[in-house]
Amino acid sequence: MPNHHSHSHPERIVIRLKSATNGQSTLPLESSTIFGNPGRSETTIYATRGIQSTSLDTEVDRVTPVMNNTKWDEIRIGMHALEGQSPRFRVRTLRSGYVSPWDREWFYHFLGHHEEDEWVEVEVTSPSQREAVLGVLRSVHVPGVETKNGFKIFGYIAEGAEVDYL
Repeated sequence: MPNHHSHSHPERIVIRLKSATNGQSTLPLESSTIFGNPGRSETTIYATRGIQSTSLDTEVDRVTPVMNNTKWDEIRIGMHALEGQSPRFRVRTLRSGYVSPWDREWFYHFLGHHEEDEWVEVEVTSPSQREAVLGVLRSVHVPGVETKNGFKIFGYIAEGAEVDYL
């Protein structure tokens, strides 16, 4: 399958956790490859570890955000524009693990507030819908996977995990 990615987007993201002070001690420098395909271009994102709320549990502390508000909004607009081919979606919340009911209303129901979205599943029901949805996801260039029933877009991934772009 040909690569439809723009050359302006990296094919690999390396997360480097900088040393930081959490009020008590300095955390060590760490790095891990989050997205990766050897030999492809890479972008390094610096993230500070240990500055998160003390109310977060250990599992949540070990995840890294991989999306931003612009990309979430581009997905929303692109899926809404599919009109009759607009797929259903559901969202898993990072802190609580709550998975929302399936929804099809992208314009208002998917608007904003994605800070807690661990992932979004997108369900497709036909080959033509799958192709249309994949076109939107590739144009936005999101971290995710193709599944039997559609796609999973990641808002957060575990430290050290590798995920490709769609």
